[in-house]
Amino acid sequence: INDIEFNFWAVLEAHRELVDCNLLLANEWAHHYKLDEISLSMARAKLGTRLDLFLVAFERYVSSSPGSLSALGVKDAKAHFFSPMYEQHFEYRLCCKLRNYAAHKLTAGQGIYVERSREPADGLVEISVSARMTVSELLGYKDISAALKQDLKAVRNAGRNYINLSKVTRKVCELVWTIHSSLRDGPFQVEADTRSKFEIYKLSWQRIQESQKMDAQLSAQ
Repeated sequence: INDIEFNFWAVLEAHRELVDCNLLLANEWAHHYKLDEISLSMARAKLGTRLDLFLVAFERYVSSSPGSLSALGVKDAKAHFFSPMYEQHFEYRLCCKLRNYAAHKLTAGQGIYVERSREPADGLVEISVSARMTVSELLGYKDISAALKQDLKAVRNAGRNYINLSKVTRKVCELVWTIHSSLRDGPFQVEADTRSKFEIYKLSWQRIQESQKMDAQLSAQ
């Protein structure tokens, strides 16, 4: 149970670090409107590293949780909680298949474009930064699966030439939260049952000890 909880919070923490990185870069851009190429390269590397950490945490959670739940007596967890998310959401499928790409490309900032915007909001200028990748960049990676290529071609056919990775990770984080909220009742019920059985065992053991002590005292008399 602790492993499942740890892996869940690791996903949320990795996403928080990615958001913090976006905010820090936006703050830098607010003070230095014209960033040079070196600064942009460093920004890409920072975002890439945090994207990779998020994907590592996500992969650990979705790959290890079904087995841990099965060991706790929660059967078919993958079919009930994880597979529907994979089938229904492109963002979830993308993050499931993006791990190898991230390990080879994203950590070095390759393929990442820093999208910066200055939008007026209530008389102020709102500055934001997010990471994006072109669809063609992902399609050109040799180790991308055929199924994911079909998804990406569908995205391109819909008129979208890039994928906003900041939005993708936010959506996946929401989906992980939904999964965990749905499945956590099972492990906690197992924990409650275990504690209850332990209390019964402990009480029974105390009674045996008291009985043996009483027998010893009677024998001595």
